[in-house]
Amino acid sequence: MTKKYDATSKFFMSLSQQDWLALIGSPTDLDIADLDSDVSTVTASVDKLFLVKGDLPRIEHVEVQSSRDTSVPVRVCRYGVLIHYSYLLPVHSTVVLLHSGANGDELNGCYAAYQTDGTTFLQYHYRVVRLWELPVEAFLNAGIGVLAFAPLGKIDEAGLPGLLARIELRVERELPPSKRAEFWGGMSILMGFRFDLSVIEELMKGKGNMKESVYAQMLIKEGLEQGLEKGLEQGLEKGLEQGLEQGLERGRLQGEKALLIRTLEKRFGRIDPVLRQIVEGLSTQSEIEAFHDRALDATTFQQLL
Repeated sequence: MTKKYDATSKFFMSLSQQDWLALIGSPTDLDIADLDSDVSTVTASVDKLFLVKGDLPRIEHVEVQSSRDTSVPVRVCRYGVLIHYSYLLPVHSTVVLLHSGANGDELNGCYAAYQTDGTTFLQYHYRVVRLWELPVEAFLNAGIGVLAFAPLGKIDEAGLPGLLARIELRVERELPPSKRAEFWGGMSILMGFRFDLSVIEELMKGKGNMKESVYAQMLIKEGLEQGLEKGLEQGLEKGLEQGLEQGLERGRLQGEKALLIRTLEKRFGRIDPVLRQIVEGLSTQSEIEAFHDRALDATTFQQLL
């Protein structure tokens, strides 16, 4: 995921582990704890790990995708094996797709690798949750940790105002004031997958001071970085263009100076070093042309000087 979607999803995952397990279809009636997502046995960092305790403990591994990546199946397999190696517990992996643009035929729930003779030597099964296929009630009936993803479910623009009104009631009831700006800021970022910025801005009016949220600061930083990058590209492009023009102009002037010296040699024989220095000092087209005319008109070296 890109950084802003990664941070947004992790923020909502941290609000309630049970909510996310319910979203991916996993039982939530057991004791759950966060695990370190850095699988340091081999350099790899997953999106989220939940330890589900009880008589049959397991690890729930969640990867959130904001864009299509055909390497997801093999990466999920890699992560699952590393997680199992680190904790020696069963691992249930789930890929959560934020919008249809992240979908692909390769996400069929099973990664398989084959020998040269066609036999399978490795299989890894995982779940795929496509948010746009879920009814908004699935989010509204879930916990606060997945509520912000409701606009990514089965809903059109006309249904947004009513949906946001229902979300706002729950945010006011279930989140402390210190968390509300982050909630609305994060949800605004997620809504950008489906709806125009003008629509989002209109709907988000009065939804707390989102300018103070980490997401607003993230977008500002991203905008500055993009602006700097674009400015640098344009500057380099313009500089290259100007440099090329100046190089061509300088080359043309040097060529005309060489032609002028050749003319002088034909008219007056060997060129005096002082005269050569004078020619090399000519810096414009008009100066070279004027000196060339004098060379054609002069009958003696003294007249030329």
